[in-house]
Amino acid sequence: MADEHPAILLKKKRKRLITEGLKTNCAELIRLLSDMLDAYFCEVYEKSIVGPTMRIERNPYALVALGGYGRREECVQSDVDLLFLFDRNVPENGEALIREIIYPLWDIGVAVGHATRSIDESLELAAIDLDTFTAMLDSRLICGMSPLFSTFMERFRQEIILPNQDRWIETIIQSCRERRARFGDSAYLLEPNIKEGVGSLRDYHTFRWMAMILSEVRDIRDLEYYGYISSREYGRLIDALSWLWVVRNHLHDIAGRKCDRLFFEYQPRVARRLGFIEGKNGQPVEQMLSKVHSAMEWLNQLVQIGIREIDANRSAVRNSRSVTKTTSSDIYADRGTLHFSTSEAIVRHPVLLIRIFEESAKQGLPLCIDARRLVQEFLYLVNEAFLRMPGALKSFESILMASRVDVNVLEEMASSGMLERLIPEFTSIRDRIQYDRYHLFSVDAHSLKTVQAIKSFGGEQTKEWCSLCAELYRDISPHRKWLLWAALLHDIGKGVQSDNHSRNGAEITRSILNRLGYRKRDIDTVAFLIEHHLLLIKTATRRDINDEEVAITCARTVNNVERLKMLYL
Repeated sequence: MADEHPAILLKKKRKRLITEGLKTNCAELIRLLSDMLDAYFCEVYEKSIVGPTMRIERNPYALVALGGYGRREECVQSDVDLLFLFDRNVPENGEALIREIIYPLWDIGVAVGHATRSIDESLELAAIDLDTFTAMLDSRLICGMSPLFSTFMERFRQEIILPNQDRWIETIIQSCRERRARFGDSAYLLEPNIKEGVGSLRDYHTFRWMAMILSEVRDIRDLEYYGYISSREYGRLIDALSWLWVVRNHLHDIAGRKCDRLFFEYQPRVARRLGFIEGKNGQPVEQMLSKVHSAMEWLNQLVQIGIREIDANRSAVRNSRSVTKTTSSDIYADRGTLHFSTSEAIVRHPVLLIRIFEESAKQGLPLCIDARRLVQEFLYLVNEAFLRMPGALKSFESILMASRVDVNVLEEMASSGMLERLIPEFTSIRDRIQYDRYHLFSVDAHSLKTVQAIKSFGGEQTKEWCSLCAELYRDISPHRKWLLWAALLHDIGKGVQSDNHSRNGAEITRSILNRLGYRKRDIDTVAFLIEHHLLLIKTATRRDINDEEVAITCARTVNNVERLKMLYL
């Protein structure tokens, strides 16, 4: 009996590996699938009939993995991208070589994309095409002439990357912004795209590509070595990526094709496969989506901060340092970001941990990455007594009421962990997803966006499209702080199981505000707004508003005009 072709053996081994890998939710499956393909290519290279006839001395070639395969991120239904790299011109029997190596893979259903080029042709295309450029950034040698590949990579870095670093960084950032805008609408928020959406694997790739352009980064661990991420961030990055790769593999397997968007029809099956069961944390799909959201939100923050920091460092090279003082001698602004003077200053004055966010709200400047890391490192200093420190609660109120809406400081506080340290009850709604077609964001994100939306009523644009909202927002100026507290906490009751999240949220809010030392009448106002935040919309859409009794009942519940104005907003 003749030996089976390596492609047939690959098909059998690959099927067993995928079955076992999915059963155990193995995050390493992508690497194992990549290694299995490597073994196939090495074997057919050794057994090639055409290859030796090329007279290696005159027509040396190398088989190069590109893109996701080059990164060893081969998912269940991913394409396999290859480059047949030749020293000079591609020989006439190059097509015969491709038939010998690639065609058997097509026969077993593996989607292989390939290109056959010389070194010069590859460099010429990489110089003008972003997709080719990034594919080659991720390239690695599978088999063949290693000196040839080394020559190619050295020329790629010296001729294409280094002379044009700024241009490539700007091009990648622009491409990232366009992609995120394209995948940021409501449909993609409800059915996230694991590969291309906001906070997706592509955001990680973007961050990695920028680091590779500026440094000798070759793999994920190098990001920590070269200082782009901290040790703690490295661990978080691995966790987020591993989870998304597991979800993507199950999605590919369930769909039976390359599908990277988590459509509604696939969500229950993916959640069931991942072992989620209904319980106090919600439905299986809600729990699964919450974990997906948490991973994608962290990657979203990573790429935004990474782009901001890389841009700042590049401008520092071009421009002289321009330090600007703030209201605190221990906080300064430099190159568009906020910095702590020293870490020792935080130990002496822990209130700086919230003061820097107050400065961010006032000046519209984000924290630099080192300041953000220091906040996270010293979060243990933020305890129940923290907000009773002189000026701490006032700083938080200043952040809450800041009129600028171009930078959402509360989101920065939430992503750094600061908000949950100040209000531990916020943890229960962090990344919590409601499984329906109406809530676009997680409960915590919805709450933070509600605060921003209300504050936007004070802007000039609101006067144009909703003059009533602008007028009401101006009228409630003395009570604005309580409206914004209510906006921040209006869905806090969704963090625990309850038949009435509004009533439950009002009770939780009473506890929070009482702990912070507010007066009873002010606490009563905020608790009322939260308990009845759905009153007007339910009355307008579910009751007969022409019925006098309905109007009277609603008016009695609201009781006064100030509360009515705040409920309307």
